[in-house]
Amino acid sequence: MTVSAYRIYPPPGTDKLLRLNLGCGDKKIAGFINLDNDPACKPDMNWDIGLGLPYGENSVWEIQAIDLLQCLPEGKLIHIMNICHCVLHPSGIMLVRVPNTLSKIDPSRAISDPGYRRIFCEASFSYFDGESEAWKARGNRLGIKPWKVSLLLLDGDAVIQATMSPVKSESS
Repeated sequence: MTVSAYRIYPPPGTDKLLRLNLGCGDKKIAGFINLDNDPACKPDMNWDIGLGLPYGENSVWEIQAIDLLQCLPEGKLIHIMNICHCVLHPSGIMLVRVPNTLSKIDPSRAISDPGYRRIFCEASFSYFDGESEAWKARGNRLGIKPWKVSLLLLDGDAVIQATMSPVKSESS
């Protein structure tokens, strides 16, 4: 798999699977279905992801969620991440970018926008990582489906980028 700034190039045999850009706003990505619940940004599909996603299990190869998770309403993060886990193919990828609340360079970026409803730090993603102690101790009990998570800090340390793959049982 090759990763570039906003594109992850899929392995052979996954070309029939969908690619979704959730909460696209004005940042549409060619080759993706661009979804947003704001019709003013003219997404390919005006959709509230809190209602689920209109795609079957394992039908999506890639999901981009750039500057989306921090804007979700209270109580929706786990629900929406579990929906993404369901529609992603076992070899699929979810790319997430969120502001880093613990940034030493620009902590205000994560808390100054009035549209942001939640904060993130690197440790936030450990509750989704099925191999981590945080997931085993609490994430699993919260109903979070397990992911394999890799983190990268961008813009100095002001942005967290998480590349996430769903961990699915053989029956998925």
